[in-house]
Amino acid sequence: MSLKVKKFRVISGVLATLLFVSAHHCLAQEKSTYQLVSDWAKIPGNSGWGTMAAVATDAKGNVYAFQRAAPAKVMLFDPHGNFVREWGMDEFEFPHGITVSRDGSVWASDKKREQILKFSPEGTLIATFGQRDVAGDATSESAFNGLANVAIARNGDIVVADGENSAPGVAPYNNRVVKLSKDGKFLKMWGSKGTAPGELSVPHAIAIDSKGHIWVGDRGNSRMQVFDEDGKFLVEYKQFGAPASIYITKEDVVYVGAKESIVIGRLDGSIIHTIENVPDPHGLAVDETSGAIYVAQVGPKAILKFIKK
Repeated sequence: MSLKVKKFRVISGVLATLLFVSAHHCLAQEKSTYQLVSDWAKIPGNSGWGTMAAVATDAKGNVYAFQRAAPAKVMLFDPHGNFVREWGMDEFEFPHGITVSRDGSVWASDKKREQILKFSPEGTLIATFGQRDVAGDATSESAFNGLANVAIARNGDIVVADGENSAPGVAPYNNRVVKLSKDGKFLKMWGSKGTAPGELSVPHAIAIDSKGHIWVGDRGNSRMQVFDEDGKFLVEYKQFGAPASIYITKEDVVYVGAKESIVIGRLDGSIIHTIENVPDPHGLAVDETSGAIYVAQVGPKAILKFIKK
């Protein structure tokens, strides 16, 4: 072997080592990009948080906190954490998910009622979808069974993750996605229990990107599955962990709440940031006016707020 070749290999090895160290240094920096904001919300009566099932944000940065118990309700806070109003104390049985559509309507999913409830921004009930306290089966076009979360497409179509409680030893809840028109007319469904592409196990979270692709948090299979608007399987991602919650911004930045962390990535599955040591991120939303991340925790009972340093 010539001296020049040896020198080249040595230099290449040094460069590779430097690049490896640099990449890990950058990763460590990115993992610490966000910081927790303590006591960000002024909760009425200083009562503290209850069991928080979900959280949503609107175009103005307002925050909708969905409380599961004592009592079940929606609490609205402005972007500065000031309490604005609350509603739904007589409406909910078991809150699970919440989202705000482009027109400002608030959509809440109630797993025990097996219904989606649509509210005005002020909290007036506008419509319900699904049959109250009626559990459908895997072929039902008008009833859910294990209703978890809902996403609203640009044209108003309603896309539902139906099957949150699928697990050994419990009733055979559904494992499917249901698509309805904006007025609640059944359009289609897809998915069944399994591990193959397009099959589901505990479809817990759902969101839609700018291309109209539907992202389903396939929590029981510890993966994210992406479908086109007609339900055709496109791709799966396992690098996000077991997804409990998901939020996709207008710029197609993907935020996923996994078991103990918030994973931030892109549509191609690449990971941008990771916020570690975030237990039970059951709900997730982003204030797109400021970049703040809100996390709803069931077990720890809180709505956390993270901001960039």
